Amino acid sequence: MSIGSIVVMEDDETLRLMITAILKKHDYLVFAAANGKIGLDLVRQTKPDLVLSDVQMPVLDGLGMLTQLRADPLIATMPVVLLTSLGERANIRMGMSSGADDYLTKPFLPQELLEAVQTQMRKRVVQSAAQVEAVNSAVKSALDSQRHSLATIYERRLKRELSGALWNTASDNQNDEIHATATVLYLDLINPEWPKLLSPSDLSEVLKLAYTSATDTVNLFGARHVQMVGEGVLAVFVGENDTSSVNHATRAFKSAFALVKSATRVQRHLDERFPGKKLPKFAVGVALHSGPVTIAKIHDPLRFERTVVLPVGETIKITMQLQQRTTHASCAVIASESVIAGHEHMLIAGRQAAVDLRGDGQVVRIAELMGLRE
Repeated sequence: MSIGSIVVMEDDETLRLMITAILKKHDYLVFAAANGKIGLDLVRQTKPDLVLSDVQMPVLDGLGMLTQLRADPLIATMPVVLLTSLGERANIRMGMSSGADDYLTKPFLPQELLEAVQTQMRKRVVQSAAQVEAVNSAVKSALDSQRHSLATIYERRLKRELSGALWNTASDNQNDEIHATATVLYLDLINPEWPKLLSPSDLSEVLKLAYTSATDTVNLFGARHVQMVGEGVLAVFVGENDTSSVNHATRAFKSAFALVKSATRVQRHLDERFPGKKLPKFAVGVALHSGPVTIAKIHDPLRFERTVVLPVGETIKITMQLQQRTTHASCAVIASESVIAGHEHMLIAGRQAAVDLRGDGQVVRIAELMGLRE
């Protein structure tokens, strides 16, 4: 008896047969196609529970298929997992920004394939139950929407004050990007005990690995600007690529938990590279906060051909202060009320608190996030 139906789109016949065999062995009903056009027709005919699609295919590739699928109201909510090679990061970034639910990097193990499929199947079950719950929470949603609107008005006023007082006085500020509302993510990469246990060259190696892993992750989820600040990574997500179902905060949440997951890969490298060091466990602490952000472009007065790009504003400062409240003892994600508002339905929240970051009595409400609802 079938436990769910899946459409597989893969032009490589050997890989397509292998994926089909693995899924059928675990009681899934599988429909296979050699390109995106045939696969999209199968999706419209069979209304499966999940779509697995290669990115590079003839006739209609995976990104084109995804665009058409999301534009069809009858199948727009269908979960899609993209299959890609290591060299297709740009395509995967476009796919995740366009609404793909997950991706698998080739080559992958059968267990990795099954885990990705089972995760999306569980999400479908939860989403069906959530539709019923949504009716009961209509009043709460209306209140949340009103609160969000008031917060947006406040943020726009704050943006005008910040941009007018601090940045509009410069003669070359016409190239600055001013975002009334953006989501900022900051994570620290270095455990404070590592400098005591590793040589500078070894510490540099670990930092480069962690930085590459982190920047790859936030770029895949469509960060507008990424840079290293101190021993951490700062990423700004803006509304430029927002859709009706995936906005900048949603992409930041997904990126945060992908960073937590990717920490295991860095840990495996540490275990293999430094087996006798007994290093503290690698774990990232991530902070998220929303508000107005200006991405300033500053010309170097000594080297006129060089432009320094710098995200500025109170939102950046608050995010970095929030990150200090995470610990390396666990892979914690902390978010402020401004970024959580309107997204409660997709988050599993833990402890909550009100903190006075600047010591002036103005508190910021924060919550520890345990994960995303499936």
